[in-house]
Amino acid sequence: MERKAIVTALVVAMVAIAGCGGSVSPGGDDAGEGTVNMYISDQPSAIDDFEHLNVTVTSIAAHRVDDNGTEGNESGWVEQDIDNVTVDLTELQGANASELGAIPAPNGTYDKTFIHVDDDIEGVLTDGSTTDVMLPSSKLHINENFTVGNGEEI
Repeated sequence: MERKAIVTALVVAMVAIAGCGGSVSPGGDDAGEGTVNMYISDQPSAIDDFEHLNVTVTSIAAHRVDDNGTEGNESGWVEQDIDNVTVDLTELQGANASELGAIPAPNGTYDKTFIHVDDDIEGVLTDGSTTDVMLPSSKLHINENFTVGNGEEI
């Protein structure tokens, strides 16, 4: 029996590595850049009905804003294509996470991240049956402010 489910339990985890408190440069090619490392995991206990929940990631993106928190002249999206990485979210519960990739990002403040996924999500329930899994859009969206500094990883 096929059932439809909406996946809302996916969480993007950005892991801070050393030195994320440096000064922020105003942007531009000579202002430097850092790296935004993107990980994916599942919210604990949110997918207990699934034996497997396979999601294919196609790209990752971060949105840069100016010092006032608005999109300005040098603001916008930085995006990195991912080579169709497929992850089984049932294996990524709790502290388990899988790195999707890294985005070289100009110094500055960012206010959101996107993980773009393929619409073909494969769900196998614990009883062995398959189910149609729908995502409200083709991306997982997290609103979280963070700052990228010159040579830093976040």
